[in-house]
Amino acid sequence: MCSNCASNVTITNNIITSNDEFGMSLSFSSPSILYNRVTGSGIYDIILMGNGTTPNISFNVYDTISGTTGVGMYNVKSDGTPAIEP
Repeated sequence: MCSNCASNVTITNNIITSNDEFGMSLSFSSPSILYNRVTGSGIYDIILMGNGTTPNISFNVYDTISGTTGVGMYNVKSDGTPAIEP
């Protein structure tokens, strides 16, 4: 979970799997999220909350995402198909 994280925070090279609710939760934060694998979460693999936040979510593997405040590219699902962009 990253709540009110500074924009200079980078979350990178993590494997987050099989969580009951969310794999990664970002609220009122704009970190860079790069080269992570976040899959198998109960509700969403990644959830974005909060107005005015624009995390950079790029080069990750995730199947589900909630929220549209992020930017990013080159994300894929665990089956190798393109992931929904943030």
